[in-house]
Amino acid sequence: MMTNKAARMTVILWWLLFAVIGIGKPESAHGTGPDTATLTYMQMSSPPTAYPDLVLLGAWTVPAVLQPAEPFTLYVVIQNRGNDKAGSFVTGVEFDVDQEAVRTTFDEGLLPGQRAIIQLDGHVDHPLIAPIYIVLDVDQNVDEGPVGERNNCVPFLLTIDYPPVNAETLWQHGSAVVMSR
Repeated sequence: MMTNKAARMTVILWWLLFAVIGIGKPESAHGTGPDTATLTYMQMSSPPTAYPDLVLLGAWTVPAVLQPAEPFTLYVVIQNRGNDKAGSFVTGVEFDVDQEAVRTTFDEGLLPGQRAIIQLDGHVDHPLIAPIYIVLDVDQNVDEGPVGERNNCVPFLLTIDYPPVNAETLWQHGSAVVMSR
């Protein structure tokens, strides 16, 4: 059982991780606001290698709440955690099995420690709750050494659903159903 002092120390340590160091904060291309989702994935990896090493730091969607047949953007933050420059690479994702994969080429490459925000636009025509896989180097153009390729395919939970129905929505659409709040 934790003492009060241990519980306070735990809270302080978590606060340091989240607030001061910045773990869990998205690097949004659009700032903050109702249309910006929070960071949904954070990956920690091994220390830098002599090769380039592309890793996913975070991913989020805009808008934050996705609805069927509405376009959305998946932002992906990628960092080169290796000690060598990563040349041009292609990042891709398949949002739905019935659609072609969405791919974006990042021609500039990444220097060691450098980050980039990649934008992948998509839409899905039906409700969906499923893991999708973000592939950082689709064509394997970047030689990441013997172990660097293992972290290039990262799962991301994609949730697309209709908004909840409430009394105001029913009234606005002229439904004969009467509901109270």
